Amino acid sequence: MRNPTRLPALMIAVGLAFSIYYGDQLRQFEPTPEAEIREQIQIEVAKSLAAMGPHLRPEGQKLLTLVAQIEQEVRGEELQEKRRMEMWLAIGLFVLVIGIGQYVFVVLAEYMRKRP
Repeated sequence: MRNPTRLPALMIAVGLAFSIYYGDQLRQFEPTPEAEIREQIQIEVAKSLAAMGPHLRPEGQKLLTLVAQIEQEVRGEELQEKRRMEMWLAIGLFVLVIGIGQYVFVVLAEYMRKRP
């Protein structure tokens, strides 16, 4: 006969593993220092301007728009990494809760089936 608690136990184990791993990753996550972000922005702006050539370089408001766009990209990468960790933590917790629910259901169903 097949063991009905195998799938819930596997879900509990996987959910717990994901929750522990990504919870720890999220706990250890440190935002990039502001000075380093500014340095990355300057490097990216310099790369963009060098790639454009002397006649295509933006001036005035267009240059400020380019700097703002690059700043948003640099800050967005860090935010995206944090959101990815939060997503996997939530998935792990969801699988853990579903696994516990299934396990309780299987145990109660077996109890009711064996009950006289």
